[in-house]
Amino acid sequence: MNPLEIRETKSRHSVEFACYDVQPGKLAWREAYGLIRAWFQKNKWRILTETSEVIHQDGTRKPWGGDLQVSLNIIEDMPPVSKVSFEQARTLFEEVRIGHLEWGFWQTDGDFPMKAYAHAGLDYHKPD
Repeated sequence: MNPLEIRETKSRHSVEFACYDVQPGKLAWREAYGLIRAWFQKNKWRILTETSEVIHQDGTRKPWGGDLQVSLNIIEDMPPVSKVSFEQARTLFEEVRIGHLEWGFWQTDGDFPMKAYAHAGLDYHKPD
């Protein structure tokens, strides 16, 4: 038998990705905030490049809508992990869950989606 004819079968449809329903385990709220902050800081370019222009009926164009500008402002105003209060972090977690940062809810850093970090930060630990 020719050894070149022996091949291991591989699924052509297998894709490696983070499981969207897994939680990162017990995570301090500050650590969860840091992971979310890092992802949004790294991915804020998506607001500017992955959204289309708004074209009004009169033909005028606007690069992005008000909600996206608010989203960009929130990301740029995130305090460093060492200076964030629990109230600020909780507000950010809510923005990811149901607010202006919800566009990142299902996005992953390669380990977990932002929703998992937001839930972990709110659910597992009380403020220090």
